[in-house]
This record gives sequence, C-alpha cells and structure tokens, in this order.
Amino acid sequence: PAYTSVRVNTLVTTQDKLVVALNAALVDFNARLQAQGRPTIAAVPHSSLSDVVIVPSAPRVTAPVDATTTKKIIVDRLCGEAVLRGSDIFARGVMCASSALNAGDRVLVYVDLDHSATRGSDAELHVGRKLCADAPPLNGVLSGHMYMQNTPSSVVAHVLSPQPGDTVLDMCAAPGGKTSHLATLMQNRGTLIACDRSRRKVLEMKAFFESVNLSIIVPIKILLDPPCSALGLRPRLVHACNLTELEQYSNMQRNFLWAAVFLLKPGGTLVYSTCTVNPKENEQMVAHALDAYPLELVGQNPVLGEPGLLNQGLSADQAAKVQRFDPASASDTMGFFCAKFVKTKSIRETTSSQNN
Repeated sequence: PAYTSVRVNTLVTTQDKLVVALNAALVDFNARLQAQGRPTIAAVPHSSLSDVVIVPSAPRVTAPVDATTTKKIIVDRLCGEAVLRGSDIFARGVMCASSALNAGDRVLVYVDLDHSATRGSDAELHVGRKLCADAPPLNGVLSGHMYMQNTPSSVVAHVLSPQPGDTVLDMCAAPGGKTSHLATLMQNRGTLIACDRSRRKVLEMKAFFESVNLSIIVPIKILLDPPCSALGLRPRLVHACNLTELEQYSNMQRNFLWAAVFLLKPGGTLVYSTCTVNPKENEQMVAHALDAYPLELVGQNPVLGEPGLLNQGLSADQAAKVQRFDPASASDTMGFFCAKFVKTKSIRETTSSQNN
C-alpha cells in the first residue's frame, strides 16, 4: 500500500496526540524530502477508525540511475519486502554488497528472489529507474504508544466488539497484534485468553503484552484468525506455495473452526478472519460453517471492505455480510477476509435433535 497504518494504544494515549507525536518524529524524514525538492508528508487520523493513524509514503518519483558507478546491495526477500514498507536495511538481510561502502552512500537495492546469489558473490541484475516506495522508517518509534498494523487487521477487533468485563478467546493469537487490540478495546478489564500452538510464540507474546502493560490476557466471544496461505500479504515479492499445500490450509482451518464452535457458548460471537484472497479459505469456509454448525452469519461494524465473492457457496445476502479486502481495489489494502457469526444453540443440542 502507498501508506502505513498504525494502531493507537488507547490505554496510554489518544489518536490526536499520536498524530502530533508522529508528525514530530517525521521532521528528519521531511527535511530529506525538502532537500530533494519533494513534497513532505503528514500523519492523519483514519477517517473511520478512531484508534488508527495513517502515515502516507512520499510520492513516487523517477530518479536517474547510473548502474556503472552507483554502489549496490543485494538483500534477501524478507529484507526487500521490509524495505518497501519503510524499514532500514539491517546486516542480517544483506546477501552481498559493493566494496568500500560508507555511511550516507546512495546505493541500489536488489532483491534475490530465486536464491541465486550467495553471500559475498558477484551478480548482474536488471536495473530499474523508478523509486518504487519511500515510506518513513517507523520501527521502534513511539514504542508502547502505537503498533504497526494493516488497516484490515485493525477492523477485526472492532467487528468482534469486546466490552470491558467480557471473556474473550483469541485462537492462533501470535504474534499478538490483534490480541493486544482486543485488550485495549476491553480497557484492560475482563479475561482475554490468547492461544497458540508454539511455546516460543506464546513466550514472545507474553513479553510483548507486558511491554504494553496489558494484564487481562490469560469465552463468550472468540476471534479465530487461523494459519492461512497468506496470499493477501503486501508487499510480497515471491510466494512458494504449491497446490497441495494450498489444499492443506482449508483442512486445518476446518479443525480450528470446529474447536471454536465447540468452545463458544450459545448466543456468543465468533469472528473468523484470514489474510488470504483464496475463496476456499474464505467464502467457502463460511458456507461450510453455516452448513455444519448452529451458526448465524450476521452483519459487521465497521464495514471498510467489499462484499464476498458470489458463486462460492454464499447467497447474495450472505456475501453482503462478510468483508473482503482486495489488493487490486481502490482502497489499496492488503488482501483480507472477515466473517462474523453468532452461535444459535449448543452442538450437543444440535446433535441430539438430529439423532431424534
């Protein structure tokens, strides 16, 4: 996207105060833009979400490039994607570089997409002449006051709408961004259970929650954001996923969905979300849930996405109740999907009535 979205930690600051603080932090970045004769940027409140701030990237420009004299750095895919989001280049992501690099040198950054470059080797690559993105580096800025999170991901917690005193279960919670959002909406009052199958990820989440002073994270509402094919992530320079692996995601998601419905009490709310554009993990999963379990698909608030796809198992009315974020749409977001259910009766009651 041509912008970075950050979520406000409303337990320690407000949206307006964060806008002021972010614009103060952008002074050096804007000074560089001014020195280049380019327009400056400014953080602004999100037009619909009261706890999200938008930081636009600098306008894209075509810059002259002399590949014969300009020094070069080749980085791995993860580093290249991070640079497109405004990150600095860190040593661990560098595959190889021109000799005699000095602080302040202007360099050409290449990404090794097919692992053809070995560390320290020479490589000749195609030279582009477009500055693809110029996003300000925000990692570590105003730590504890904000969390960098894509806008669709920030919508999910609002759709679940947890209240202070609620008991909430976040399945597949790592790395903890949506969980911390749930806790702030609950004003750090109630019980929030965060689960993940990886002990390492659980320990990392615990440290993160402690760093932002969230103490309620230990259901009448469940957020299910299961592992998915992640076909909606941006920027994504390459995706190594074959058809067999793609099929496995939906099978795993069905298992998580069964567990979520089993744990949820009748009358409780379940929000299901993914960061993929694959209909089998999105609309078709919703159709499966409605067919297999005592769930009612309900409308969402806020609504920033588009309706779901038709001809994927959902009626037009049902498709209008889910949110699909398409990377190719005018909203310029990551690919994302969100559905909201209410459990109408216990699974035991349903099974008993079917047996009779």
